[in-house]
Amino acid sequence: MKRTILLALGALTFASAGAQQAIPTGKPVKVPAKIANKAYTISHNNFVQTEMYALPAKSGNPTVGANQVSSFDEVVIGKSVYDLQTNSSVQNRVVNHGGGQVSAVWTFGKVDASFPERGTGYNYRNGTSWIQTGYDDIDNIVRVENIRTGFPSLSRVAGKGDVVVAHDLDGSAQLAQNNNVGDLNTWTNAATPMDSTFWNRMIVGGPDGKTIHVIALTTPTTGTPAGVPYQGIDGALVYSRSTNGGSTWDKQKVLLPGIDATLFKRFGGDAYAIDAKGNTVAFVVGGFNNDMFLMKSTDNGDNWTKTRIMDFPIDAYDDNLTDINNDGLVDTVETNDGALAIVIDNSDLVHVFTGAMRMLNDDTTDGTYSYFPGTAGLLYWNENLGPDNIATALDGVPDRNGNGTLDIGADIPVYQVGLISHPSAGIDASGRIYVTFDCIADNTLLDTRSYRHIFAMTTADNGATFTDPVEITFFDEFTEYVFGAIGKNVDDKVHLVYQRDGEPGIAVSPADANPHIYAENDIVYLDIASDFYVTSVTENININNVTVYPNPASEFAQLTFTLADAANISASLVNVMGQKVAAINGGNFAPGTHTVNLDINGLAAGVYFVNLNTGNGMVTEKLIVR
Repeated sequence: MKRTILLALGALTFASAGAQQAIPTGKPVKVPAKIANKAYTISHNNFVQTEMYALPAKSGNPTVGANQVSSFDEVVIGKSVYDLQTNSSVQNRVVNHGGGQVSAVWTFGKVDASFPERGTGYNYRNGTSWIQTGYDDIDNIVRVENIRTGFPSLSRVAGKGDVVVAHDLDGSAQLAQNNNVGDLNTWTNAATPMDSTFWNRMIVGGPDGKTIHVIALTTPTTGTPAGVPYQGIDGALVYSRSTNGGSTWDKQKVLLPGIDATLFKRFGGDAYAIDAKGNTVAFVVGGFNNDMFLMKSTDNGDNWTKTRIMDFPIDAYDDNLTDINNDGLVDTVETNDGALAIVIDNSDLVHVFTGAMRMLNDDTTDGTYSYFPGTAGLLYWNENLGPDNIATALDGVPDRNGNGTLDIGADIPVYQVGLISHPSAGIDASGRIYVTFDCIADNTLLDTRSYRHIFAMTTADNGATFTDPVEITFFDEFTEYVFGAIGKNVDDKVHLVYQRDGEPGIAVSPADANPHIYAENDIVYLDIASDFYVTSVTENININNVTVYPNPASEFAQLTFTLADAANISASLVNVMGQKVAAINGGNFAPGTHTVNLDINGLAAGVYFVNLNTGNGMVTEKLIVR
């Protein structure tokens, strides 16, 4: 008898004693049609998110432990009432310096409405602890800049410290830098020549590690203050460069070849991502109604090549009807959701991830079009795939309770992305690519809404195969975990920072059917053992038809399994930390079907695993105790 076994490298074994372990999630399932086909409208000039309403918030998780440094323990490293960390793509917000040293930033704000003190929150781990220990109290947080800013990108300049680039209220890129990583007293602030730009993305590269690459949008005519079209594009994507760590800028707001008004009318805020490795620098651009394409330079930003990844069938889209084949019928267009991640591998090959999306426009008079946030898919591309040949890394939402259906609310909290989105990508020394993403979480219903949780996958063969998605944020099913960012460099850990609160959706948001109150959000750090991933292999094993019933259960349950041949079975019940909490009667079993009673009376509510081991493999079934 053949059976698929989950082999978890560090996930369901006891190899990492004492560390909390990842929960393997079920196979992806399709989104119900009534949710997948529910259309939302959006302005085709939508650049700036609006601020909004109130609804009682549910409390988030308590902090697991101040300054704790161990895998799968949440550490609160900051707070923010301003809860919109990005409009689309997650910024470069985490730097892994090696040796357990990590820097992280986020958009911080503690007074709602205008957020006059909004700026960059910064924290640093020195290898053993986070140096800003009081940042779990929002009143203790000090912003990096001395003026109001937002949406920071973080990197490091060789020979100096961390560098942050964010836009200010008037639309100019502000650069802040410290003398040494983690130094909180030497931040210097300076305006850059990138005036009238918003929503920048920044990365440091170059032959000496001192070249700062920045992409940003020029201020659109709908911005505040209003801008003017830039070379015919109303919100143009431009490139700037400093080769000396920000002292001077030899390239300023350059519109690169192939990014022109014949192809693009405008770009969406944050619908792009950037990476650099030595002399190679690359960025990817997308959006609901634009081509998705790669710009790459192998000479530190002097010359560029463009590769189209995903064709949007209408060039220079400007509220056009989406009647693609001119048959008088409006078509639904398969596209991307503008939330992108990019990473350059050890051979300078570029890898890209994005959320799937669909859109249509049936009216050219109202200034809006429709998009479908119930779309669920994580798309993947690398340069070996060639132009216009994007692949799918994940098709469907992970089935968390294993019942074969997706149990989510009819109202989708508005993030203006798909159900699977906000990817962030990194790479280890062996070339294995890691991607995290937030995703609507099956079986987490609150009223008519469901929460988003963060999942992760890897590929060791340039996307030919991916490991199954693993849920990283399994601490509280009824908590929102979003905007996850990982350090580009993965060592023995994946270094992840995300936002956490108790309510689905965001307060700083377009109109939502269930408005969200302004409340304090936790900025949380996790270091995840890099061997967290679960791979599926097929082995000869004697166990079949393994079930636990009832599930969820409260006082007792029954384990049922079938043996093709006689076998000696050892069994145990473990918690999510890999700790054995109960023994299960094992021994020699004859061929046939067997039922074993599980006494779970007295166990704390939560997720557990029933492990059956025959000596040549282990079968695991999840059990939820209530």
